[in-house]
Amino acid sequence: MNEVLEMNITKAIENKTDKAKWVKWKFSDLVENIVEKVVPQDSGLEHYIGLEHLDSGSLKIKRFGKTASLIGDKLKIYKGDLIFAKRNAYLKRVSIADFDAVASAHSMVLRPKPKNVLPEFLPFFLLSEMFWEKAIEISVGSLSPTINWKVLAKQEFLLPPKDQQVKLAELLWAMYDVIEKEDGLLKQLETNINSFIWQVFTSHINRVSNKNILKCKSLFQTKWENREFPIGWKTMKLSDVISILKMVLLKDNETILVSRSFE
Repeated sequence: MNEVLEMNITKAIENKTDKAKWVKWKFSDLVENIVEKVVPQDSGLEHYIGLEHLDSGSLKIKRFGKTASLIGDKLKIYKGDLIFAKRNAYLKRVSIADFDAVASAHSMVLRPKPKNVLPEFLPFFLLSEMFWEKAIEISVGSLSPTINWKVLAKQEFLLPPKDQQVKLAELLWAMYDVIEKEDGLLKQLETNINSFIWQVFTSHINRVSNKNILKCKSLFQTKWENREFPIGWKTMKLSDVISILKMVLLKDNETILVSRSFE
């Protein structure tokens, strides 16, 4: 989802507007870097947003942790603020806080400056290719490249005037909502397919009292879980079951795997 969204955002920002009226801004003119440190257990806040809770290319925070087990000072983030992962910028993680929370100290809490940029437009600028190219370029470090606020604050970007930002924001939010809904439907379909496959393989097996508990990973799931299998079942590699005859390249990063069952 994120590559398509980023491509559409960049096209919308760069190609659908009259650049003659665009204005160059320093990043610090567009946002304020909020550094309000809190002790999680004393903050009165329950939710924690870490870098692991941010999805690449998604403005929505779909999961979070708890503050009870946290150690050390963190940042406070308010509803409507943007949480920006300053570590590993190549992952392109920035999201909007839908609630007050405690945020990772490895993030930046950014708040738009409405005088210079439309708050509804800013999140999409932060998802655009033009922003991430610069952010990745100024990252320092080899193991976990990190962005320094003072360096980022000095970076300059061309942005459309506010009247164009309003139109772009309306367009981009409409696009984003459609993509989010499609993404949700695909995930639900994936879950249904996984459930169906499991039922197909197990529905005609008589229950037995003595079963082996094996740890397996199903075709469409990303989390390990315990499954019950009758005695006699065994785990096999996919390569033990099918062989690849050929791969047909359709487009960039898209292939068809043609296979046959082993004799």
